[in-house]
Amino acid sequence: MVQSDSKPTLAVLPLQRFITCPDTGSLGLPERPARFQRSGSLFPDQRQKRPRPLPLVRSGSLVVRTDPDKLKLLSEDEVDSHSDKVEKELLVQAENLEWTVWEEVFDRITRKQDLRELKMLQKLENKQYQDLVYKAQMAREAQEKKFEQEMAVLIKTYESDMETLTRTQKLQVEKAETTQANDMRNAARRIKADQERELRMFKESQKQEMKLLRQELDLLPKDHRKEMFRKKKEEKEISLAEKERVFLESQKDMMDRHMKQLSDSHRQKIAFVEGQFLQQKQQLLRSREAAIWELEKQQLHEKHQQAKGQLKDLFFLKRHQMLNRHQKEMAHMKRINATKEEELLRRHTEEKRRLPKILKAEAKTRHQMFKQSLRLSTLGSPDEDKNKIKQFEDNEKKRMKAEQLRQDMKHKRQLEELQLKNNTSVKELEQLQAEKRKMLMEQETQKIRELDEQYQSELQDWKAQLQPRKQKLEDEFARQKEEQERFYGHFPGNGEKGQVSNRTPTNTRKDSAHSRHSTVI
Repeated sequence: MVQSDSKPTLAVLPLQRFITCPDTGSLGLPERPARFQRSGSLFPDQRQKRPRPLPLVRSGSLVVRTDPDKLKLLSEDEVDSHSDKVEKELLVQAENLEWTVWEEVFDRITRKQDLRELKMLQKLENKQYQDLVYKAQMAREAQEKKFEQEMAVLIKTYESDMETLTRTQKLQVEKAETTQANDMRNAARRIKADQERELRMFKESQKQEMKLLRQELDLLPKDHRKEMFRKKKEEKEISLAEKERVFLESQKDMMDRHMKQLSDSHRQKIAFVEGQFLQQKQQLLRSREAAIWELEKQQLHEKHQQAKGQLKDLFFLKRHQMLNRHQKEMAHMKRINATKEEELLRRHTEEKRRLPKILKAEAKTRHQMFKQSLRLSTLGSPDEDKNKIKQFEDNEKKRMKAEQLRQDMKHKRQLEELQLKNNTSVKELEQLQAEKRKMLMEQETQKIRELDEQYQSELQDWKAQLQPRKQKLEDEFARQKEEQERFYGHFPGNGEKGQVSNRTPTNTRKDSAHSRHSTVI
């Protein structure tokens, strides 16, 4: 009986996958044939004798090597437990091996796909960042050109106003000088005509005096008349010459005094005009500097606002890219989790489909083994053997139902564990992404705060430099006013009453021209 059962068993030797011993239940690889066994020595006569291999018993698609002598000693419960143990261990190893191989292949494919998508995403993000940097650089250059144009337009406007004011001042001063020259010429001509008329009248009076003197001398005796006439005539001529000299000097003094008064009057007018123009120029310069300072402050604020806007745009791009990455990561994780669940369900379906066949083959093998053990044992009658076989078959049906129920519970537990693991990974990813978004927002707030502090520091430095610039400008205005007062003297038009500077009328036009050029800034 053993030999007849061993023949079909040896025929399925190539199908075996695992080896287990019935007494120990240990697993191992199939034993090698004798011709492939390694010997401890190179000589054939020194080879050790190997024990004869045990016969094989097939369990479905699995082959188990058993010992007939030991099989005789096995009871029904030992056969059941031994078969269950072997089957479970083989199924677990097969499932683990299949699942491990599938995970390695799936991970390799997924890793390549993720790497390719990551490279494409990094390339897109770098392009977006480069575009943003280029736009920011172009915006800064455009703003710098705008600032330069605004400053140039402002300075050009005030320079045009200053040129117009200088031209008006020059025309008015030249007009005043022309009026002064005409007045001086007319006054000199009028005074000279008056003095010539007075001189003629004075000479006529002198002639009358000489005539009266001659008439008086004609009344004297003739012997004393000639000598007396000569003496009186000499004395009279000396007296008339002295009077004429005094009269001419008085005329000259009166003319000089009158011309000096006229020159001082015109000089005062010119000083008043130039003082007004100097005040207007200084006021224009103050307005220009105030406009420049206001423009600098506005440009500083606009520069800060542009930098702040560019910083917000940068962090907006980072948030957008982060959200895009987070969406891709979440979709990737959900896709992987769904794939794992689908694969687990497919594997469960395959195991459910394969389990009845395995159980049937196993039940058939167990039934044969149980019958063989009954035949080998001499105890019991045929009726008892039939009852034992019937009871064994009932137990096998119960065991198959229990095995199916155990498989269902196992599948349910594996699915729940996988779903719990997937949900946990999704929650961890969501928490990590939320922390990254929070860190990005905190970084943006910190950068904006630093930028505002830098702007406040620059504004304070600009205000600190503004006061010395104002003081320098006022000092320059005071120096110009002092030079003008020193040139023209303290006139009421200059803000103070004082003495007129002692300058000759001949130098008035020359000094006025020097004054025009000295007061132009």
